[in-house]
Amino acid sequence: MIEREDMKAEDRDRVKKRNKARNKKLGITLVVEIIVFVVLIVLYGIYSINDKADAIVIDDIQEEDIVMNDIKSENIDKYTTIALFGGDSRTSGTFGKGTHSDSIMIASINDKTKEVKIVSVYRDTYWDIYSKEDGEMGYNKANAAYFLGGPECAMSTLNANMDLKIKDYVIVDWKAITNAIDALGGVDVNIESNEIEILNKALDEQIKTNGIISKGVYDTGMQHLNGAQATAYCRIRSTGQGDITRTERQREVIASIIAEAKQADLATLNDVVDE
Repeated sequence: MIEREDMKAEDRDRVKKRNKARNKKLGITLVVEIIVFVVLIVLYGIYSINDKADAIVIDDIQEEDIVMNDIKSENIDKYTTIALFGGDSRTSGTFGKGTHSDSIMIASINDKTKEVKIVSVYRDTYWDIYSKEDGEMGYNKANAAYFLGGPECAMSTLNANMDLKIKDYVIVDWKAITNAIDALGGVDVNIESNEIEILNKALDEQIKTNGIISKGVYDTGMQHLNGAQATAYCRIRSTGQGDITRTERQREVIASIIAEAKQADLATLNDVVDE
């Protein structure tokens, strides 16, 4: 009886050892699979980022080509400031000299808190136009700077007239903003009765220019606009206070884009970034 019980104990020990070895192998296999999975995710992330970066048209502007005042301020180096331009280019993807930057904004990013503030510059602001290549070019409307000398001249003019240190810029055309808003599923804006006719005229012009078809807007109050409609809304400047009111519309649309983006899922945001 004792001998049989000892045999059973030995069998149990062998089974435990065999199970322990098997579990160890399974554990190692699982760890390896997790590592491979993580590596694949990282590699996909790198590929995805590179793929998106390749889709961006990079204009390699040298800092020495931009006019910057000698500013004595401790605060200015605590912020990253970027010029944002909306190009009234009738040919998609044309962003060089000869483009009217009818929408001009300045984005200021607090490097410590990451807070972002955006202000508009009125296109008809009368400024001294500056270019590193041509020097002082005389007084003209603010949006003439980009047209006369491209982004270098536009950033130089902003810096010289507003004591800024802008070295970077982003410009988009009608089609880009239209597609990005469509990728989000549209935006909500408040439509006034005096805006409808002009909005639809701007929309017709866009359809002829970029071929993105859209129905018109015929109702007032809070409306959910698609990308083409929202772009046309941003372009209205013959009501209210002209360009002052137009920049208000542009900031309203940007605020609505941000609100929609905060609620969007990862796949939607991925599509927006692509656009």
